[in-house]
Amino acid sequence: TGAAWMNNGRDSNAIRNDMIQRLTNVRTPNAKADQHSMTAKEALSTVYDNVTNGRSDFVTTGFIDLDKMFDGGLLAPDFTVIAGRPGKGKTSLLLSIALNAAKVGKRVLFESLEMSNEQVMTRLISSETGIPYGALMKGKLTAAEWEKLNNVIEWMEKLPLHLNDLP
Repeated sequence: TGAAWMNNGRDSNAIRNDMIQRLTNVRTPNAKADQHSMTAKEALSTVYDNVTNGRSDFVTTGFIDLDKMFDGGLLAPDFTVIAGRPGKGKTSLLLSIALNAAKVGKRVLFESLEMSNEQVMTRLISSETGIPYGALMKGKLTAAEWEKLNNVIEWMEKLPLHLNDLP
């Protein structure tokens, strides 16, 4: 019997299996995604080119020490899991990484099993503007906060950031 997570009482294996199923169903609209086989000679050529020229497709997290731990940032097709106890900042960290990647033009998909898309965006707005989350939720903003809110919304609308809260 695994530990019960959140208020819904689901165990960790059920959550993991749901996430694996969701990731399996993700479709990539890129013709190269269907080309998974190559000869050893082709793979060696690619490795040599990468070593000679350096990889340019790293996605920096925006956190210098974390990028050092990942030898320069995140790199597809690596699958990185961020885990920890509830309330320890996992979502906040991942939202910051997602926003930092989107800021430099990387397409980002943020999946959440715990929050709605609106809650995710409210947290991002709060972190970018410094407006307290509760004030945003209640709609009790000063004139200066309304201006900050409008500016950040106008800017965020242009980011290549996609959200999915499908349970």
